[in-house]
Amino acid sequence: MYSSQLDVSTEDLAIPPAEFRAKLYRAKTLFTFIKAVHFKDTGNIFISPKGLKVTVEDSQAFQGNAFVQQELFHSFSLTPEKANQGGGSIAFQLKLPLVLESLNIFPKNGHLQIHFSEASHELCLHIEDQGTVSEAVIRTIDSSETLDFSFGRNDLLAKVILYSDKFKEIFSEIDASSDFIFIYVEDSLLQIRTKGSGGKVILDIPSDSDMVSSFMAKEPLAARYRHSLLKHAFKPIGMSEKVSIRIDKRSFICFQYMVKVESETSFLEFYCAPEEDDEDD
Repeated sequence: MYSSQLDVSTEDLAIPPAEFRAKLYRAKTLFTFIKAVHFKDTGNIFISPKGLKVTVEDSQAFQGNAFVQQELFHSFSLTPEKANQGGGSIAFQLKLPLVLESLNIFPKNGHLQIHFSEASHELCLHIEDQGTVSEAVIRTIDSSETLDFSFGRNDLLAKVILYSDKFKEIFSEIDASSDFIFIYVEDSLLQIRTKGSGGKVILDIPSDSDMVSSFMAKEPLAARYRHSLLKHAFKPIGMSEKVSIRIDKRSFICFQYMVKVESETSFLEFYCAPEEDDEDD
């Protein structure tokens, strides 16, 4: 159902008819964003006039989204028919390892052209580096339905924005052997706890810490999350400037990372559903 072919040549490539075309001067940009949400091999791609979104899910309890804003591309165009449809104009599903392998064929450089044709169900990636051209043609299938984790404006109970570099300094203290990550928030404190083979680890982040950019908590709340899922939300800490942590009335948690690319900003977003707390922590 999926196939990929990689051919390297110096010949000019024929450009097929396509509903979507885009160019990036650095293929590494798209590679980095997709890599950040590659915790499962299958991903859904959504293309609209606002840009490109990659959505990956696990166990109907965790979702990662990589947003590559239209402004990050050096050219970005949908056919008029697609552009006039608004959000979610094009949607398809593919195997992410095929895309990552293709984008990484020139690890440091490489100008990227992207074309997608709904008629052929093919995503074409053309990458050129110093006269050498690689072409990847990746078969796609129809997108699957994705979960709606979005928070209602009135459902938000807590929102804490942290500076990623400072958060990263303490993050290594989290016990990787813990089955769950416990999060507690009150009006002046964010607390992260783990309990594993090395014992209990408690990380306290007060609202007046120099790690905190902003802090809001409407009421005290406590929840636990499966470590095997939530750990995927921590991968982009090193590539971001800030991380926003939001929790709603359902105790669903969202980690949103602000990532600077050249002079533009884009986002990585991860949602996780809570686990029922049936043990004394």
